[in-house]
Amino acid sequence: MAETIKTPDSLVDLDGLFSSSVKGFEKYGILFKIEHETSREVSGDVSGTLDSRAEVKASPVKIWIKSGTYDPTIEQHMNEGKPFKKMVVLKLINANGANQVKSTLTFENVMITRVQPDLTIPYRGNDVDGIMCVEVRFSKRKNEVAEFVQDGTKKGQNVAGWDYGAASPLG
Repeated sequence: MAETIKTPDSLVDLDGLFSSSVKGFEKYGILFKIEHETSREVSGDVSGTLDSRAEVKASPVKIWIKSGTYDPTIEQHMNEGKPFKKMVVLKLINANGANQVKSTLTFENVMITRVQPDLTIPYRGNDVDGIMCVEVRFSKRKNEVAEFVQDGTKKGQNVAGWDYGAASPLG
């Protein structure tokens, strides 16, 4: 697929490695897909409140991005076990004719654990070649979600975060 994607659903930044032609978001790369989940391990008894000792866990995060000149940098970080400071994932919506940030996922102390190059994946009804899947682990995660009213004005936002190393909420 040779077309330029001007209105992607999601964008990603990894310590300034990526770029795009998306107006207002030129310092982000296009994110074709992301997979991740968080959970809280609990016992079978859910009749009362959750046990405060129950462990909060996060799966590795997998992102699918277009291969580029940054591929060796990502691979070298993985090989050396050298973390990136931060990875930011933006989910965009079209509000009032412009791209607006609906949600921001921020991951800190990001370690690359796996790289799969030269993939072909479906995206918006087309197969896209030259995609790389990057799997990461991290120590902190913050999720910010904005709410917009009908006219495209931002109404407010909600935030949650967790420090997996300290097993406590982000302050």
